[in-house]
Amino acid sequence: MNLLRRGVLLALAVALTFGASRAADRPLRALVVYGGHGFPTNEFMAAFRAMPDVEVEFDQFPRVAARLRPGLEGDFDVLVRYDMFGPASEEERRYFLALIETGIGLVALHHAIASHPDWPDYARLIGGKYLLKPQVWEGAERSKSTYSHGETVPVRIADRTHPIVRGVEDFIIHDETYGGDVGGPGRPCLVDHRPPEIESRAGVGS
Repeated sequence: MNLLRRGVLLALAVALTFGASRAADRPLRALVVYGGHGFPTNEFMAAFRAMPDVEVEFDQFPRVAARLRPGLEGDFDVLVRYDMFGPASEEERRYFLALIETGIGLVALHHAIASHPDWPDYARLIGGKYLLKPQVWEGAERSKSTYSHGETVPVRIADRTHPIVRGVEDFIIHDETYGGDVGGPGRPCLVDHRPPEIESRAGVGS
């Protein structure tokens, strides 16, 4: 759980650095949304609740979809997406993009990279996409993405000068890895979690 908490804290730091600011005299207010993919619920939620200075609420798709619109930024500093859900209606897409325009922080964790597979703007917004089927992405033919369970992954801090990861040392995590996922153009890489030998093994999913 310590490794999960560390990863989430790094992600929240990213959201607050590039997204909304918050008053220094109150906790960080996070809305964590999930649905569409199973996970160890108790452990995951406990990791958030154990974080100091974080006030967290959890909500689930499809119910939470109606909340993801402008106005939410008044109640939360950051939206954490841990869902694998789709599709979204045109109205839901429009409201979600308008919400992000307000400056609320956004974190996409793990399988959220596979959420809304037919919504290119969502993939560009979170900086990546897990391809559930072969398709053309950014003008190039791409194969279906893959996964590999139970990998022991050495995590390397790629940019030690960046304020988000300054002072963080390399560490090891036991997790699922993805292969063949695609990223958004120009996104900075702060943490490198996929050495070549892991990439070569992340091809068992189908």
